[in-house]
Amino acid sequence: MLDRRSLLKLTAAGAIAAAALVPASAGAAEPPKPAKLTMNVYAGPFEANMRKAVIAPFEADTGIKVELVPSAPPLAKLQAQGASPELDILIAGIVENLIAGQQGLIVKLDPDNIPELKDIYDIAKTPDGVAVNFSALGLAYDKRQWPTPPTSWFDLASDKTPGKIVVRQPDAQNTVAWMAIMAKELNGAWPEKPEDYKKVGELLTKNLKSRLAAITTNTATTRAGFTNAGAGLAVWTDSQVAAFAEESKLPLAFVIPKEGGVMIATTAMVTRTPNKYWAEKLIGYMLRPEAQKIFALNGYYAPSNKTVVVPDDVAAKMVYGQAKIDTLLRMPWDKITPINQQISETFYEAVN
Repeated sequence: MLDRRSLLKLTAAGAIAAAALVPASAGAAEPPKPAKLTMNVYAGPFEANMRKAVIAPFEADTGIKVELVPSAPPLAKLQAQGASPELDILIAGIVENLIAGQQGLIVKLDPDNIPELKDIYDIAKTPDGVAVNFSALGLAYDKRQWPTPPTSWFDLASDKTPGKIVVRQPDAQNTVAWMAIMAKELNGAWPEKPEDYKKVGELLTKNLKSRLAAITTNTATTRAGFTNAGAGLAVWTDSQVAAFAEESKLPLAFVIPKEGGVMIATTAMVTRTPNKYWAEKLIGYMLRPEAQKIFALNGYYAPSNKTVVVPDDVAAKMVYGQAKIDTLLRMPWDKITPINQQISETFYEAVN
């Protein structure tokens, strides 16, 4: 028969062994489920893919409804709402991610609550946001006008460039990006002040102004630059070029310039919502391989999850895999964004 001391030792050992069999997460109770989560979304194919690949399975698994608000990133609205944001998740670009963080509109993500983060490319992660998919900004060209493909951002402002050119109006991360790249090449370092763009402006006046077919405002007007204005060269993303070439049957192609491409990311962030836990879970669904594959197959949205496998013909039309991702520049948005307005003024003064 066991004495009292032996019995206590045996009981304690059994308790320890039993505890070892319980998953660590079992002790952490999930917070109460909200009736719904709200997030903004880009209308069109992105919204359709989001509903099919992410929202439907999330709602089925959790019972939480997700309200999608088709709109541009509502940073001003979120700032006005303070600690009571309408949105639980903010969908925006890299620059908006930077601004939202500086304004205290978003919070840091918890990797323990989003295990999918471990499979995301490093370039797609920030402390308070993650790219759910992305595309590369580069040069779109008409192969009839360019039998030899363009190779450089400076083909936008070269006296040897054939035909007409289409560029986007200066905005958060398009025209200001390639102007910054040009300034870096001309000056030897990334530009930090408006004066650093002087040489770029002079070059645009000399060689882009007379060739500029249109300054576009969105995807539709960029498409019109090729169909209606007969442009041979444009600044565009790989995913948009692939989709439009497929639809229009125009002989369009895409190239990342030798100086490097620019990552145009669709970034998910959590606002100052009380529903942070469940908002992060929803972001995790966006990062799942099965969801990202649907986006890739239906719109050529490049997956940020490095475990996603897509057919070769699809991979060829987007920035897929580490080797291609390494061609993307890490843009110094912290230097570009504060002087965005002055860069825009340099552009318009140069081409008008």
